[in-house]
Amino acid sequence: MIRVALLVGMLLISFPEKTTAENVPPDSVVIIGNSASVPHDLSIKQLRDIYWGRDRTWDNGTPIRVYTLTSPNPTTLLFFTQYLGVLPTTYWTNIFKQDTVDIFIPIISPSESALYHSIDCNPGAIGFISGSEYNYHVNEADMVDSMSVTH
Repeated sequence: MIRVALLVGMLLISFPEKTTAENVPPDSVVIIGNSASVPHDLSIKQLRDIYWGRDRTWDNGTPIRVYTLTSPNPTTLLFFTQYLGVLPTTYWTNIFKQDTVDIFIPIISPSESALYHSIDCNPGAIGFISGSEYNYHVNEADMVDSMSVTH
């Protein structure tokens, strides 16, 4: 009987429940967007295309405004390695090698709090912050929603 209880407990732990504002792990990365114009779900390919500048508008025609944090931030390292599959230095090296005809440069935010407020104020904006910062800021009156990314 104890083995069955342990097995059920292990299964419940291994299947995380849907992430909501109340249970976002503090050390996770949360992809956020302005709720006026961005979708709630993205594929990993769509997210990569947005951050590499290949997608410049949302499906509704709103221009995409890409926000990122400064590189020494641990959330930045986690985002780039987990979602884009590169180190931040590799990303920036490649971004700055672009042709000057159609240049794409994300907006660098000095802090997670500033990034959150930039997303709130700018339709079409997308960015990322830590789970703890998201839990701190999330407010139903804000125009910021978390976005799920499917791999």
